[in-house]
Amino acid sequence: MRHSLLKMYTHPQWTGQIRTLRLSLAPGESNVEIKIDSFFTVYDTRHAMDNPLFILASWNYFRWTGDVDFLRQNMPRLRKALAFQRREMGGARLNFIRNPWNGHDGRPGFDPGPPKTFNNGHGIGDQYCDILPFGGDATESTAQYYGSTIALAEMEEAIRKHPDWKIPLGDAAFDPKALRTHAAEVKRVANRTFWNTDAGRFVASIDADGVPHDYGYTF
Repeated sequence: MRHSLLKMYTHPQWTGQIRTLRLSLAPGESNVEIKIDSFFTVYDTRHAMDNPLFILASWNYFRWTGDVDFLRQNMPRLRKALAFQRREMGGARLNFIRNPWNGHDGRPGFDPGPPKTFNNGHGIGDQYCDILPFGGDATESTAQYYGSTIALAEMEEAIRKHPDWKIPLGDAAFDPKALRTHAAEVKRVANRTFWNTDAGRFVASIDADGVPHDYGYTF
């Protein structure tokens, strides 16, 4: 039995709907029996907040337990987790988090109308409030990115102060001073970008069309 997962939206002729399916046999094959049990269409339901929460949780655990073996084992993963946010999620370039994944654009999944119309492939949840279309430029993910940047700076500082822990630095290590400088810029830019002056609170997100969405949260 073979299971295949195809990213249809990466095909140059993808228009958002599947109208026809064609199954092709390998060259030279014939009289092959094919049994189709089911087709599943799935959305990309990853969360942009998982990486920063992993960093924050790990640092909280270490400060509580002093488990140096845990920190030594996980430090390469923690550095990669922040590097991914900086690179893939635009943290280093934009000084806030912009989810680039297909469908995580913050646009609503439907227009209320009348008539009500559905926007297939949009409005995919970006974080744990997953019924509402976060994503695009994401406020809470940015806040968690800010916190995790400071947390990793504290880890890098602690490692440098304790060479007896024998936690390697290497090319993947971050300069703690540079991380703190970047975090201050993230705070400055995010406060300006996401603040709703009229409501006196932060909006939840700004979608790919530049439309802010304020669900009434006070993060």
